[in-house]
Amino acid sequence: MPSPDSGAVITGIGMRTALGNTAAQTCAAVRAGMNRFAVWPHFTAAGDDEDGAGGQLAAAADPSLGDEPWQVKAIDLLMQPLHEALFHAGLNNFAALKRDGMSPMVYLATPYIEEPAAGEEETSEAPDEDEDPAPATGENRYRAFLDETRDLIGEFISIQGLAGFPAAQAGGLAALAQAVTDLNAGRTRVALVCGVDSLLDSTRLAGLFESGFLHSGRQSAGLIPGEAGACLVVERSDQAQQRGARPLATIGPIALGRDPNPFGSEAAVDGAALSDVFRNAVEAAGGGKIFGEVLIDLTGERARFLEWATVETRCMHAVPKPWNLEHPADCVGDVGAAFGPLAAGLVARSCERGYSHGRGVAVCASSPRGERAVATLFPFPFKLSGA
Repeated sequence: MPSPDSGAVITGIGMRTALGNTAAQTCAAVRAGMNRFAVWPHFTAAGDDEDGAGGQLAAAADPSLGDEPWQVKAIDLLMQPLHEALFHAGLNNFAALKRDGMSPMVYLATPYIEEPAAGEEETSEAPDEDEDPAPATGENRYRAFLDETRDLIGEFISIQGLAGFPAAQAGGLAALAQAVTDLNAGRTRVALVCGVDSLLDSTRLAGLFESGFLHSGRQSAGLIPGEAGACLVVERSDQAQQRGARPLATIGPIALGRDPNPFGSEAAVDGAALSDVFRNAVEAAGGGKIFGEVLIDLTGERARFLEWATVETRCMHAVPKPWNLEHPADCVGDVGAAFGPLAAGLVARSCERGYSHGRGVAVCASSPRGERAVATLFPFPFKLSGA
């Protein structure tokens, strides 16, 4: 039977969500089934409140970050989880990290790259006064965001670089897969796998409402918007143990794929892509019998429920009963691109505390434009119960 061990482990986690400003707060609240859903006053769906006094039910960070695009909120959402994860992993001597050649590489999951709206300025500021202004394309704006984020992180810790994964919910697991690949290839010794997103932007919410994705007083099937930042410290297991760190969870196989039909298209939701990705990851880890839980990004959108129903029918017969299905959006709202690192962090905390009962967890993510990802995680060290 194949080993589920990829050679990489999670040694630190950090989170900022509506449920708390630390991973411990968020994980405990999710496990207890708590939420802090409340009216967010900056947006009211058309027809929900004729007086305009109400607002959208949401899961907002505290203190409030206001009605701003995700790029504006990103650093506020990201920096505390990044600090927390490094301290949790025992990597809080930042000067020593650089001295010892352990400056981390940052892998950052974000929302999709969007092109500027019609009527916006046609150019963006150039990095040098002598250069011609760069066209204000979505790609250029995204690159400027990554450069600014890299520089801000670099003000407190030396990093190798920062790579962006603009693929919404599935982006964090794609980032995790790349981090494991780079660790095993020796391209980095410490990986910071992060995700950041905020759906609490009235312009973005208006688009979700018009597309039929937003939960509101007139539509019960829809997402409750949230915002979050989450970060994982990922290392080779041999290095982590050599420096005396306590691994929280083992990272198993990760499978990536794509559904040709975006959510909201006229095509029927058949779940074939996620089923294939799920089978690929689980079988590469050793088969369904070593799993006991699935954590998935069910947010309230009808298409996601239909997709999971088909996957469960096709794939879960191989997993021994009883198995658990967890969907943290019930507690933190739809956190978009922060989902992957947040979900993996929840699993790592569960493994650390012994709640996984010695079995594996499959984390599933589906992005609106078709990206699909499944990551497998296990307690450290992994031992098959009854073996």
